[in-house]
Amino acid sequence: MSFQVQKIRKSETVEVVVANINSRVYKFSDNETTLDKVVLQAIAINTEALGKSFSGRTIMSNAEMKKGYLTLATPDTKTPIKRIPLETFFNNQNFITYFEDVLIDLRKSTVDFPNSAALVLPADGQGFSIPITIFYRDMKANEKIGDMGEVLSDY
Repeated sequence: MSFQVQKIRKSETVEVVVANINSRVYKFSDNETTLDKVVLQAIAINTEALGKSFSGRTIMSNAEMKKGYLTLATPDTKTPIKRIPLETFFNNQNFITYFEDVLIDLRKSTVDFPNSAALVLPADGQGFSIPITIFYRDMKANEKIGDMGEVLSDY
């Protein structure tokens, strides 16, 4: 395994809660206002090794998480990253997947589980947590946003 050094400015771990198995698309919390209109740099999907999330929910098993897809949206609801398999994050030996700078709005982003009806929710009634760490930075004054949310610094 190689060790990579990247210039990461800020990070925040958020969770997607899977509490209704009749749904297949799950949103990030509307309370994640810190991650409105931030420049995404990298993502890490946290594993079941955590046991419980910061909110006390049971972490979804790695085997089930790998069956999901992540879609990230821009503030204009365009989707520069659409249905990327969560398995991709687990297969990355560096544990963090880096992206070209793109503006995202996490509250408009989703995680999709096509087979969520097969899940057996934890007995505590709180549902499963999928903890995701977002590495990001703020927009700079001289930057513009392209059609698909890409950050353009040539201004």
